[in-house]
Amino acid sequence: MMYKTIINYYQNKTIKPPHSFTGKERDSETGLSYFGARYYGSDLMIGWLSVDPLSDKYPGLSPYNYCAWNPVKLVDPDGEELTDFYNISTGAHLKHVDDGIDQAIAIDANVFKACEDDNDIEFAKSLGVSLGTNTEFVSLAGTLYAESTAEASSLEEMAAIGSVIRNRADADNSSYLDVIYSKRYSIYGYAERDKINHKLANPNKVNLAYKAAMLTIATETDYSNGAYFWHGKDFAMKGKRAHSDFYLRGFLFTNKNHDVYNMGSFQKQGNVPYTYESTAAFCKTTFMRLTTNWMKANGAKHWSGRAK
Repeated sequence: MMYKTIINYYQNKTIKPPHSFTGKERDSETGLSYFGARYYGSDLMIGWLSVDPLSDKYPGLSPYNYCAWNPVKLVDPDGEELTDFYNISTGAHLKHVDDGIDQAIAIDANVFKACEDDNDIEFAKSLGVSLGTNTEFVSLAGTLYAESTAEASSLEEMAAIGSVIRNRADADNSSYLDVIYSKRYSIYGYAERDKINHKLANPNKVNLAYKAAMLTIATETDYSNGAYFWHGKDFAMKGKRAHSDFYLRGFLFTNKNHDVYNMGSFQKQGNVPYTYESTAAFCKTTFMRLTTNWMKANGAKHWSGRAK
């Protein structure tokens, strides 16, 4: 009530409070909020007015973005970097800490709480698992979220997608970031990764996406069972590329539980009846790879079918 009274007072005086957005000082001449490293135009909701001095580290984000496009969960006290702790068991975001280091750390929630109570966040860092930069971690989680079945919340599905990304990266001696950033890998969900920050995003699925990203980065478990491709509902739809380029080229369901659309295996004519085979399936997503027979017959040594 007191806060509303103060705001009403300033509004009636037709002037702005000297400290407003996130408690930062407002420049009375320009109407901008000063954060130390940059100015922010909060009234117009236009974000930072100058380039992030550390923008070269985050090619996947606009240099003018505010707190990685996620102001609901995060704050950016000085216009520079983000640091975040996540529950290693559930994936839930625990806390943003302003220490000038862009990193994501997975940690037991009780351990973090004990360190926080002791005012020893630095010790908490040593007890957690580093997930790299928070900016990149959130990009991966958002990609997994966008690529998974829209109406479902499955850790296994998102973790399996993460495993495929890691399988491709390992085979090409690159990183998961190279895979999700590069158009040649056709990870369409990267362009829609900000869905994870939408106000209508399923909170449980958001947490599971963070957990799946943790599993992708910090473990070697392959939830896809050796897959290099995945497809959702387009796989079962005639006229769609996933159907014509993967199913109609000869597809073997190695387990009946993988046939989530009741399609049945498709055997083509010739010495090699199956080009692709299933490796796993979760929700409405089928995971697959080229068959050994097809690769031998075509001299392919690369997961994509190319000779290498």
